[in-house]
Amino acid sequence: MGKILTVAALVLALSLAGWSSPAQALVPSTDFDADLEEDGDVQMCNRGGLESAYYFRAIVNLNADTSLLPGADPRFVDVTDTGEFCEALVQGFNNGGIRAPLAQWSYSLHPDRLQININPDKYPSLPESQQLATMTHEMEHGAGLDHPPIGRYWCQNAVISTLAGCRSIDTPRRMTPGPQDAASFDAYWDRIGNPSGDGPYPVRNKCWDDTDADGDGVCDRFGPPASARDGRAAPATPVPTPGVIEE
Repeated sequence: MGKILTVAALVLALSLAGWSSPAQALVPSTDFDADLEEDGDVQMCNRGGLESAYYFRAIVNLNADTSLLPGADPRFVDVTDTGEFCEALVQGFNNGGIRAPLAQWSYSLHPDRLQININPDKYPSLPESQQLATMTHEMEHGAGLDHPPIGRYWCQNAVISTLAGCRSIDTPRRMTPGPQDAASFDAYWDRIGNPSGDGPYPVRNKCWDDTDADGDGVCDRFGPPASARDGRAAPATPVPTPGVIEE
């Protein structure tokens, strides 16, 4: 009986300390329409060269982290100067308000926006390692990951954890992709490729012509088809009010 009480007390103490069990459910999201189409990549463009060093390092790190997953490799592709369709556009905004985010992912757009808060008190004020982490974190949203629970396990093992959440429990947020990022990506791609079609696609305002030729529930291609880049109109369905997921 004494041992049972001791174990129960330990579990309670860990819970109060903000620890999250690695056995928790992973965090693929259906809450927002990420730019992951059936070919498994996210085509990024950074036309203004915003924080380009961190931008390219984040792409390299994420591709290394996801290289063993089935499907497209690389997953994250810079198409700034290629003429390819841009699924996610890097932009800056300037908001020094107390509640203003360091960065945010704006979705339900065509293309989505990875937006960095360039106010001197926001993103530029972070240590270099956390500037890279924040850029990486935002790109992971573009590939479908949502924020996990606030907990020490997640802060230590996933850069998709929020910096503010980790600070709130006095735990450093991981600065590069970790094992739980990779596991969450794995769960996400497994789910959307499931023949039962239980993924979040097709999303009409992102999937041109609502095309899902093989019926697996995944958009075949975001943006205009390769054969129709000559001014073909976007889908008739109105684009919803943009949603935002903040760092």
